[in-house]
Amino acid sequence: MSHHEQKIGLARNFLVSGGSICPYVKKYAGQTSFGYVKDLFDQEIRNPVLDLAKRPEIMAAVYVFDSGLTSHSEERARSVVLFKGLFKILYIEEHGEQTSAWLQEADEDLDRAFSPGSNINPFMGYKGQPFFSIAMNPAYEPTHPRWAPVSMMAVTRQSDVAAAPIPVRDAIRHEMAERTGSVYDADQLYLMPRAP
Repeated sequence: MSHHEQKIGLARNFLVSGGSICPYVKKYAGQTSFGYVKDLFDQEIRNPVLDLAKRPEIMAAVYVFDSGLTSHSEERARSVVLFKGLFKILYIEEHGEQTSAWLQEADEDLDRAFSPGSNINPFMGYKGQPFFSIAMNPAYEPTHPRWAPVSMMAVTRQSDVAAAPIPVRDAIRHEMAERTGSVYDADQLYLMPRAP
């Protein structure tokens, strides 16, 4: 088994085992498309996000990073780079090739949105369908809802999450409060840990 297959296996096992705080992920782990991201982003990353955008039976796209980084700021910066790449892939897939000026402007707009103090929370999407994008990694405390044994980003359709029955959503929030002492809505790419 190759290194990247081992890393994806760790992520898959974590999701299907119920180790993730969200039972939604466990229920639909068989409908998850996995991709692998080397640290230098020197490979094709169009899939699995295009699987999620174009195939109704795919419920989540999970990108597993080659290695974990040593700090939350580094993990967040890398997640932003991946988000920006996926955002542009989906836009170009929907609207066709774009000019280099548009690509530069999109980069600058997203950099502003992700800058400290920004009140903008960007979403990637496809044909009017917004996606949640959630970065998880072992830099968080094990009780944190974003903890995972490997660094990864999970992407899901907002409509699929919204369609979960209210008792399921309530159970998720209850379990999150029990395990972590707090509840948050999964609409931010990266949650920085609170200062002690």
